[in-house]
Amino acid sequence: MGQWRNAKRVSIYLSTRYEAQTSLLLQDAFVQGKTVFVPKISRGAMDMVLVESKDTQDMPLNAYGIREPVSNKTLNGFDGSVDLVITPGVAFDRTKNRLGHGKGYYDTWIAKQSPRPTLIGVGLQEQLVDKVPRTESDQKLDILVINGAVL
Repeated sequence: MGQWRNAKRVSIYLSTRYEAQTSLLLQDAFVQGKTVFVPKISRGAMDMVLVESKDTQDMPLNAYGIREPVSNKTLNGFDGSVDLVITPGVAFDRTKNRLGHGKGYYDTWIAKQSPRPTLIGVGLQEQLVDKVPRTESDQKLDILVINGAVL
């Protein structure tokens, strides 16, 4: 995929056992020399934090059971933004709408980015539904990948 190949800075969610797995994407990003950020929730907001190692198993779990780096090197400390965001979801539809967990962390963070990064939703077949409810603040995906296939 050209967007992945051309991206220099990427954000990749660290998957739980119930989500589409991202560990191979994380490894590939490091092999390709990309700068990698992962989401971190702090004080009710999400930021992207630099990951310097593809070994994430030693990272502590947050209140949602998601691994997060201890590092506080956020994207704000770097010049520019990320080129591409791999985003999870509870459900997706074929018109590239995404339903998150209801806190709006990704939508709020993405709305503040300039330029807006390419958004790639990654999910499992069971997460593909006919229609995802949408509000004005929801950020539409650019690309949707279900079970490894681009829809």
